[in-house]
Amino acid sequence: MNGLENTWGSKIATTNWKIGELDIETARYSPIKEVYNYEINNPSTSSGEITYEAKIGLMYFSDYRYAASPDYWTTTLFEERASDWMYLGINEWTISRRVERIANVFILYSDYGGSVYYGNVIYALAVRPVFYLNSNVQYISGSGTQSDPFRIA
Repeated sequence: MNGLENTWGSKIATTNWKIGELDIETARYSPIKEVYNYEINNPSTSSGEITYEAKIGLMYFSDYRYAASPDYWTTTLFEERASDWMYLGINEWTISRRVERIANVFILYSDYGGSVYYGNVIYALAVRPVFYLNSNVQYISGSGTQSDPFRIA
């Protein structure tokens, strides 16, 4: 491992990524806590619970929903998307699977302003790698913007 990998690798937590299943109606019209519970606690009826351990994963659909102002956490996706700082205006994969079809994964869909849809995993779309920091990582400064990034130690 080189110095950069050692430095950053020691700050990133190894995570158990749980991949449950979600239906489109829940994703679109349910409060975020319900969406999160489905993603994490609703194992596949055909393949059982899928969990993998890694430092890097893809964002859950609920991660995207939680990026909206807390005022919108009890509303639907369609009401909150304008306040979501994570919306990039591109089609992106999430880690969240569709309950009706195991080969379908939820997409943040740019054509409708960041709403949710699903697609077959054979399509080439953007991915946004995510990770969790170890609990011993300390916040130093920054607001998390491009001009004022977070500083950690």
